[in-house]
Amino acid sequence: MKKNKKLLSLALGLTMVFYSCFSALFTAAMPIEELFDKDNPTDPTVHLISSSVIEVTLDKSEYEYTGSQITPEVVSVHYESGDFDMDLVYEEDYTCEFGENVDIGTGTVKIVGSNNSEKDNVFWGSVTVEFDIVEAAESSEVIDESSQIEDES
Repeated sequence: MKKNKKLLSLALGLTMVFYSCFSALFTAAMPIEELFDKDNPTDPTVHLISSSVIEVTLDKSEYEYTGSQITPEVVSVHYESGDFDMDLVYEEDYTCEFGENVDIGTGTVKIVGSNNSEKDNVFWGSVTVEFDIVEAAESSEVIDESSQIEDES
C-alpha cells in the first residue's frame, strides 16, 4: 500500500509539472492581440511589424567605408496594413538597432516596435533593412601644369 501511495504521489507530482510546463507554453504561444481586451477602449490596438507592412527609408542606400561603425539616418518608417496607414515616430513607435556596419559589404538597421502600451497603437516585432558599404573612392589629385615650368636653359 505504501508503494502505491508513493507511485500515486509521484504520478500526481509529474502531472502538475507537465501541466505547468504546457500551460506556460500555450500562454507564451498566444497571439499578442489576445492579451488585450478588444471591448475595452483603453486597450491599444496592436500592429505587427513585418517587411510586408513596413516601408523604411534611409538617407542613402550606399555608404563609403570609413573604418568606423556606419549608422545611417532613418528618414521615415511607414506602416500600411488594410485601412491602417501611418508614419511611425522614432522612440514613440519604434527604435533602431544598428549592426556592426564597419566592414565593406552589407550593413543593417533593425527597426524594432516600441511596445509602448500607453499609446492607442502598439507596434510589435521588427524588420531589418540592409544597405551597402562600399570601398571609398580614391581621391584624384589634380596637377596644375602651369606651376610645373621646366627650366630649359
